[in-house]
Amino acid sequence: MRELGSPSKPVVLIIEDDSVVAEVIQETLTSHGYAAKAYTDARTAISECRKWPELIHLILTDASVLGKAGLQDLEKCVCNHPQMKVLLTSGRAYGKDIADLRRDMPHPFIAKPFTPSELLAKVEEVCVPCLSQ
Repeated sequence: MRELGSPSKPVVLIIEDDSVVAEVIQETLTSHGYAAKAYTDARTAISECRKWPELIHLILTDASVLGKAGLQDLEKCVCNHPQMKVLLTSGRAYGKDIADLRRDMPHPFIAKPFTPSELLAKVEEVCVPCLSQ
């Protein structure tokens, strides 16, 4: 995480099990000035959150990748670091599991598939308060 440096825009940690999707998200964000690091393994990503919480402004995660236990671990990390925001995503945006998750964890959400411009708009919306804290 140290290699991310100190960008002018927020640092985004991406958790996405599809490596192609993770790469596209990372490239989209970095080409627009964000420092972004993608992980396909949720445990490694959560470990990074714990090691470098002061460097991370946004965690963009596919909700289904983490599972309930991973989401609870992520929530603990976020609770201790108010500058860290979460943006959930899923290709199953309207299923009962996602509805329950969104009720239990009221973080912003973007449904897959999304365009690069939709992603950037949502990241900007979520991160507006990130750098002011």
